[in-house]
Amino acid sequence: MVVTQWINCQYYFSTVDTAAYGSGSKITHNPVGNVGVYQGNGGDLMTGLPLQSLMAADDEPYHQPLRLSTVIHAPVDTVTDILADHENVAGLLDNGWLSLTVVDPTRDHTAFNYAGELSWRPADEATTVEPLAEATATVADD
Repeated sequence: MVVTQWINCQYYFSTVDTAAYGSGSKITHNPVGNVGVYQGNGGDLMTGLPLQSLMAADDEPYHQPLRLSTVIHAPVDTVTDILADHENVAGLLDNGWLSLTVVDPTRDHTAFNYAGELSWRPADEATTVEPLAEATATVADD
């Protein structure tokens, strides 16, 4: 989860605020060591992702910038023990940088959402998404 969070944050911030966290166009990049790029022949060091990696068009990102959602298929008690031993990962969850859902095979595959401070709540049935085929048929029928 930590590595995927790093990747997700790089895409998220480079897309949300390209001026501060992106690195502009690749066309005028000049690499600076292994740490970043300059635009043209100088200026501020830029360390984010280039526009060509983020945008399909000027105002259309390839992907919506969202915080990472993870799903784990494991007993809730085991995941809780692991989070208790890894405070940095629990901190990412507690501070809202990512969300975690655990599908517990020992409890009839019930899904639980992380609620903070090593606590869980059952996933709300109202938030379930219907399968794509059914959703498409429903829209087509209207």
